Amino acid sequence: MSRSSPRVVLGKWLLKNYKLTEKSNLQPGPDNIFPEFIHNLGPKATKILITIYKKLWNSKDNLPDEWKKAIIVPILKPGKPANLISSYRPIALTSVLVKMQERMILARLNWYLENQNLLTEEQAGF
Repeated sequence: MSRSSPRVVLGKWLLKNYKLTEKSNLQPGPDNIFPEFIHNLGPKATKILITIYKKLWNSKDNLPDEWKKAIIVPILKPGKPANLISSYRPIALTSVLVKMQERMILARLNWYLENQNLLTEEQAGF
């Protein structure tokens, strides 16, 4: 990755190498877009998606309403009785496009912090 201009290179790399998890049974969010769809975009579609992300990043507008929605699915906790609501934990199925944007922002932030030597050996996270 270029040290002087990470934006375009990073965007293209993330779009092609994006994986939320190694699981192959990922469910889409409200937009019905699967991660495999993003991974298999052609060059023109990749460029369009990067352009959309850039416009969102540089604008003062909010995210599209569809990107703010989630499908909440209750998952039964292991060994818990199915008839109690406390036996379930909620998971939120959100847009793959939003998750992609979050990963791009995180990668860009990490790149900046590392290249500006703003992280110390003592800093740690989960």
